[in-house]
Amino acid sequence: MRAHNTSIDRRRGAVMVESAIVLPILFLFIFGIFIGGWGILNYQQVAMLAREGARYASVHSGQYAQDNNRPAATQATVVSEVILPKAAGLKADALSYSVTWANGSKMPLYLLSYNPDVWRRNNVTVTVNYAWAPLMIFRNTTLSSTSVMPVSY
Repeated sequence: MRAHNTSIDRRRGAVMVESAIVLPILFLFIFGIFIGGWGILNYQQVAMLAREGARYASVHSGQYAQDNNRPAATQATVVSEVILPKAAGLKADALSYSVTWANGSKMPLYLLSYNPDVWRRNNVTVTVNYAWAPLMIFRNTTLSSTSVMPVSY
């Protein structure tokens, strides 16, 4: 007959208790890294959409329209030709956007009326917002990016 070693039996019980405490914390940490990485990916996509929309609006503005006898970019064309086609992995109904030109004329340069020697550049501003709710268990977070580019063709 074999004698039981009670110190080994107690150690086995301690490993189970330690595992019951450590493993949920470890899994929560790994889950948090996954959700954080997913959020960073979505934010990078939103920032890329704002940059690409501003680039398109900058190049396809007033001077482009004059030189090529084509219509200038509008918010609708920036959204339909750049933002929505490149929004891979994002829900289109969770996106909101705005496209504005600093002086509204969409021309690249204009003179200030009170000082004719000072040229100012017209800028286009594109803002993209995305309402992101990771896994439907966290509250909604709005990811937002704004890109400002000078109008140039």
